Amino acid sequence: ERKMNQLLPVLLLTAGALLAPTEGQEEYDKLPDDFKIGVDWALETFNSQMNNKLLYLFFKSQTRSEKEFGFSVSHIHHHFLLKATRCPTTTADPSPKKCAFRNDRPQVDCMVCYQTYSGAIEDHPKPYMHCVRRQALTQEMKDSRHQHCEETKKDYSPGQLVSLASTGLHSS
Repeated sequence: ERKMNQLLPVLLLTAGALLAPTEGQEEYDKLPDDFKIGVDWALETFNSQMNNKLLYLFFKSQTRSEKEFGFSVSHIHHHFLLKATRCPTTTADPSPKKCAFRNDRPQVDCMVCYQTYSGAIEDHPKPYMHCVRRQALTQEMKDSRHQHCEETKKDYSPGQLVSLASTGLHSS
């Protein structure tokens, strides 16, 4: 019985190590496409920073919302976490299966807000992204994020598309 008690933590750690690498990928795979493009944008931007030696991958969503305006236009607001992996940033075709997550590095807290049209991020209103190591995130940063995201939502008027469409109909 004593040997069994000693083996139990080893078995649990082994099982956890086998399950953990796919955790972020499963979460990513569950995201709708309009949210994946924002995560991809944040990953590409964050991983390309010169001071990053380790590759970061999507770990999990904190909150997310989508407001559909019609005409294939949506406003996306997504708060999520990135987590360091054991792979260098130069790794080709990274995935949690290939690059296991590390638990000895701080998670990165990201917020993205943008408008999509037919599955692509629009340039207007200007998309917003903010990623910072979690322990460095302040209330002031959180407030600033919220303000930026509200501004991207206000910059869009659903009537813009309707008036453009109707203008096109009248010009013969």
